[in-house]
Amino acid sequence: MTDSKQILWEFLTAADTALYGLVATRVWSPRAPEGWRNTSAAVIYDVNESAHATGAMNEVLITANCYGGTLRYSDADAVYRALFDRLHGAHGKRCASGTLHAAYLVNGSVGDREIETEWPFAAATYRVITSG
Repeated sequence: MTDSKQILWEFLTAADTALYGLVATRVWSPRAPEGWRNTSAAVIYDVNESAHATGAMNEVLITANCYGGTLRYSDADAVYRALFDRLHGAHGKRCASGTLHAAYLVNGSVGDREIETEWPFAAATYRVITSG
């Protein structure tokens, strides 16, 4: 079966992109590592593997929360925009673990704040098609 989570991680952490310039390899799934306290920009995403799988193709929904590493909404929104620029409309992108065939933003929300931590974040949901 296609490992969509790994393909996405490889695609999102590729060097020489605006997203990499902001978060480097701080792209985690399904949660941040123990001890991370929004002191550095990051993307935390989860993959809904219960979407459609047909043959070698796997269609999933990913939910990503973008953090700016500060308490400013604008920093979280900058990570959101960099994620959008990297992922939305991507097609035919080969990675070591497979191919990202298509990715499209389904829903996005900027200017949110976590209730417990009060960290600002921006959320996005993407429909992604991959194959191994």
